[in-house]
Amino acid sequence: MLRLIFASMLFISMLYAATLSSDQIDIEADRFEVNISSNHFVAQDNIVIRQGEIIIRAKQASYTRAKDIIHLLGSVEMVYGPLRIVCEQLVFDRRKQELQGSKSLKAFYRSYEIEGETLIYRINQKIVDFVGMTTIHENKNVIQGKDITLDLLKNKLYSNEKTHVTVEKGSHGR
Repeated sequence: MLRLIFASMLFISMLYAATLSSDQIDIEADRFEVNISSNHFVAQDNIVIRQGEIIIRAKQASYTRAKDIIHLLGSVEMVYGPLRIVCEQLVFDRRKQELQGSKSLKAFYRSYEIEGETLIYRINQKIVDFVGMTTIHENKNVIQGKDITLDLLKNKLYSNEKTHVTVEKGSHGR
């Protein structure tokens, strides 16, 4: 397995040397299938992707150099500082520095547990947009609404749609 990781890392390093994204990315997996002529790979089982402080785990990943987009499937988990995202499908657009998660989506940020349909995480702006119906739990407090934005820099939630908030008596929510 060590040889596979080393060979895969060497190939990935060559692929990423000419991309527009400047951050180095490291990918580990139990199995790789690489098409050198099309600069495309598929990785399977125990995948760990690291870019700076971002760590992503999944069962399957595919990448094509021309698009600089990584598609991840199956028990996907992304951790970046206090933000943790779990879902079944995640798309990492390296040029835009953007993550889009969907299917069985949950996000965890500080004391918040957030369930939604789709999220778009603009990494450089530290903005997470929850698209569609979203439910946020914090202790016994509940926020339900559509199209909710989480600003990680300001530590604030925003919604331009009708939103319902339930605050438990005596609760000290954020």
